[in-house]
Amino acid sequence: MTDTQPPIVNVPIYNPNYFITQGESSVSALQFVQFPLETRPQTFSNFTLENVVLGNGASGTAQNSVAIGKNAIANLNNSTAIGKDAVAPSANSVCLGNPTNFFSFAGMGFQNYVSCSLVNNFNVPSQNSLRNITWNNISTNTIFDTTDGTNFINITGKSLTLIISYCNSIDAPLNDFIQMAVIGYSAGGVLMRNSKLTNTASIGRQTNVCGIIHSLNDGESFSAQYVYQRSTLQSNNTAVMIGNETYMNILVF
Repeated sequence: MTDTQPPIVNVPIYNPNYFITQGESSVSALQFVQFPLETRPQTFSNFTLENVVLGNGASGTAQNSVAIGKNAIANLNNSTAIGKDAVAPSANSVCLGNPTNFFSFAGMGFQNYVSCSLVNNFNVPSQNSLRNITWNNISTNTIFDTTDGTNFINITGKSLTLIISYCNSIDAPLNDFIQMAVIGYSAGGVLMRNSKLTNTASIGRQTNVCGIIHSLNDGESFSAQYVYQRSTLQSNNTAVMIGNETYMNILVF
């Protein structure tokens, strides 16, 4: 902005008599705009901000936070919320979207990667029905309620997209049996399954399946399941061991 005061009236030509000189008080500041809004494009250099907040109702109160959009909230350290009503879910997270969905990116501090494994083997019967895996080693996360060790319940208040990789291992597989790995989804039934005929070789004891849940809404859940069943008409009551090579990895967006 210039130090030169604006004219006191609209004039067709420039006349210095119409301008207020420095220190002159004959005209009240209420009679002109002291700091008019600039409507032309502006170029800034060496412009540094610790926090960036743009948007009516936006809030970015934490260290190095960025909130862009109406009511966007990034009040956690190193968090970014972009979009109307977007809310960064945790420190070091990037949130794009709105109140019903968000995307967080790998490499950020948000716990969007959950791993599960079995510490010990356990016996299972052979039967033609789906059985849930109960995990005794689930990584700490703020995304799912896993208190029962079996169901992964969305507790974020948002709709999630999941990529799931599940490996089911059966120790000492027997001939003429089929083992199946399944990802079960509470809102859509069975999401994806993979089956194979087992054999006595150790190389044949793992069944792997990958699944994508495009929309796991708040309160909905999924679980890792399996079937171990004799493929012939022979007795179907042979029990085996679920191996400690059984694991599952979950990537959340």
